[in-house]
Amino acid sequence: MKKRTFAIILSVVLAVGILIGRSSLQAKMTPSLSQMFRIFTAVIYMVQTHYIDELTPEELVERAIKGMVSSLDPFSEFYTPEETEDFMVHT
Repeated sequence: MKKRTFAIILSVVLAVGILIGRSSLQAKMTPSLSQMFRIFTAVIYMVQTHYIDELTPEELVERAIKGMVSSLDPFSEFYTPEETEDFMVHT
């Protein structure tokens, strides 16, 4: 149930983002970074208000960065400051 609700909310947010991006794209040929951050912020808000589990904005941004970096290639990985410190202690 949680995943289904989240998927529906995410689909709605993405659809809105696409519509906003489309109108922005018509005004300029490339979407601006500030527009992308507005969409990103809207998604964070939607997740915080509608997702069943409580997640802080920091957790959501961290997860988004991890996903972005890990999607680049199999060798790229993002470490939080805590993970970096833990890695340095154990090596």
